[in-house]
Amino acid sequence: EYTKVYFLEYTDSLENLKFNDGEVDEVKWMTVEAIKEDIRNTPEAYSASLSGFEKISSYLEIKNNLV
Repeated sequence: EYTKVYFLEYTDSLENLKFNDGEVDEVKWMTVEAIKEDIRNTPEAYSASLSGFEKISSYLEIKNNLV
C-alpha cells in the first residue's frame, strides 16, 4: 500500500485554512507524541502505520534540525 503524506508549514489560523476538493473532513493540530498515541489506539483511522509515521517524523526532525 502506498500513502501520500503532505506536510505544510502554516502560520495562519485553522479557520482560514480551506480545502476545495471535499476530501478533508477535519484539520487539527497535534503533537508528534499525540499522533503516535492516536495511531496506537485507533490504527484504522490512519492510512499510514505507526512505523511509517515514525520514519517520517524522524526525517522531518533531522531535516529541520529539531534533534
